[in-house]
Amino acid sequence: MRFLSLLLLACSIAVLAQTPGEPPKHIKPKPVANGPVTRAEANAVFAKVRDLMVEVLGVASIKKVPVQTTGTTGLATRDEIILVMDRLTEAAKPSFKISLPPLATEPAAFVTKKANVKEAMVRLVKGGFVNKVDVLLCGPAETIAPDVFGDDIGFLLCRISELSHLPSTKWSPSLMKPGG
Repeated sequence: MRFLSLLLLACSIAVLAQTPGEPPKHIKPKPVANGPVTRAEANAVFAKVRDLMVEVLGVASIKKVPVQTTGTTGLATRDEIILVMDRLTEAAKPSFKISLPPLATEPAAFVTKKANVKEAMVRLVKGGFVNKVDVLLCGPAETIAPDVFGDDIGFLLCRISELSHLPSTKWSPSLMKPGG
């Protein structure tokens, strides 16, 4: 028991002694992309998202959904990204196990000139697949930065995974019986 306590203390000291903010020596940080997301980057990310939804989340209905933007060169526009995200969510709907009440939307704040994109924005916000006040929806520029794109992809995947799995009474404290 004494050995275990000393080992735990040594590990704690080792963790606290690490300099915060520095990556481990064996990991080389990837360079951060400058500028807006390109179509090639967006297409690669959406293809990976589709593959992960099939493999990890078990959303088989999404295998043949086209996840390409309108081209492969140039910058990806917010409208193109929104339409692909909408296609992904619509294709994933048959695998949803639960349904949540729709969220409130503010369509007047959405910035787009296309009616079909505005409808997709409303669907995405009502379903909780994107934040209701987001650069993707309300931003002044036609393009978005990689960090905003990454946040929006994470938000989308989080909601899809939430809707496509039933919570377990064994592992969800809010569903457990009192005292047990």
